[in-house]
Amino acid sequence: MAGVRFEDVDLLGALSRIVDLHTQHYKEDFDLDKELISKLAVSERSEDKQLLWMSRPCGTYTL
Repeated sequence: MAGVRFEDVDLLGALSRIVDLHTQHYKEDFDLDKELISKLAVSERSEDKQLLWMSRPCGTYTL
């Protein structure tokens, strides 16, 4: 995927649609993820910009 760029993407909106499609239980986990992602987005530390996010049948997870 070298050279592919995504600009002007509503990231939280896109992730929310994924949650609606793939997560059946504990969808409220995503509320915590949104807070964490928003907090890290304004961080000046480069290591805070690399996240792994999962949408599972029973909740979501941000690492």
